[in-house]
Amino acid sequence: MLALAEQIGIRLRDQDLAAGRLTLTVRYADRSSSTRTRSLPEPTAHSPVLAATALGALASLGLQRARVRAYTLSADQLRPRDEAHQQLQFDPADERARAAEAACDRARHRFGEDAVRPATLANPSAPHPARRHAGRQGEQHLRRRSPARDGQLPRPDGAMSDTSR
Repeated sequence: MLALAEQIGIRLRDQDLAAGRLTLTVRYADRSSSTRTRSLPEPTAHSPVLAATALGALASLGLQRARVRAYTLSADQLRPRDEAHQQLQFDPADERARAAEAACDRARHRFGEDAVRPATLANPSAPHPARRHAGRQGEQHLRRRSPARDGQLPRPDGAMSDTSR
């Protein structure tokens, strides 16, 4: 759900739009579906607000052990972001979060979509983008640089030798 809200937030900010409402559709294994719509307190493109609203809609479904096939999250009641009113905030944390989000958007535009993402969406098992294109030699190099663990030391051919005899 966080990934869907983040994608919608990015798309809204890229197009200088703000959403006034989110609609969550859940499709089940038996091909039935449920839909929940939530109005936002104020039109926004701020991903944490979108994620919180989407999670609230999901929680209202009360799913327990449901066999879900797909989630669809859509934003509507769109308007230009500069026309959307925003309540004055005296919370410096909110201002910092919006500034960080703007910096992340600039980094995505400069370095690509996968340059920045929320830590909760990071996949620790996925290869690092710099290592993804390293090829076979890069993989062997990474293995050789790993510290000796469990009594195994790297051999020159890249294989591991057991030292616990």
